[in-house]
Amino acid sequence: MTSKIWWYYLLVIIGAIMIIFIGFKKKKILDIFSFFVFVTAISWILELFILLMLNAYDYKPGLFEDPAAENIAGHLIANTALWSSTAILVMYLQLSVPWLCFISVSFMFIEELFLKVDAYEHNWWKTCMTGIGVFLFMWAMKKWYSKFYRNWYKLMRLITIWMIAWVLITTTSSTLILLGISFMMLTGAKISIGRV
Repeated sequence: MTSKIWWYYLLVIIGAIMIIFIGFKKKKILDIFSFFVFVTAISWILELFILLMLNAYDYKPGLFEDPAAENIAGHLIANTALWSSTAILVMYLQLSVPWLCFISVSFMFIEELFLKVDAYEHNWWKTCMTGIGVFLFMWAMKKWYSKFYRNWYKLMRLITIWMIAWVLITTTSSTLILLGISFMMLTGAKISIGRV
């Protein structure tokens, strides 16, 4: 198996550049971090449905022999690094529809590149679906952010805080399980944790 992880590292670099840019521009580090985690949670939930339940495509970073572990690793990197960072850029700069279209086309270009270098493959998914999904996701995150600060809806605040807590709680255990360091087994009222 040939490793394609360098292509995924490129996504991390692009995402880091966007977050650093927003951090310097807005200087609201805690706020940026909170919304980054919130957007990550939303992207993970959507990805759970599309990737794992609908088996739309497969990530192939080349880190694991197990295809499920490959998908989880690829999804964690792509969604956390690129989707979340881009959403933060859109939210904080309140980018217009033409910019959202440009971002959608950029994501489609990246997807085609990943297909070409065999770091990703479609099962039934089409690249145009990614473009539509990116546009809708970024538009929704932009609206969420503006309503969150303008109207102070209690339900929006509760959902945002709950999603942040969910990601922070699940990230550690998911990473340990993915790396084969520990596993958790729920048996009745007991939870046993051990090494794989």
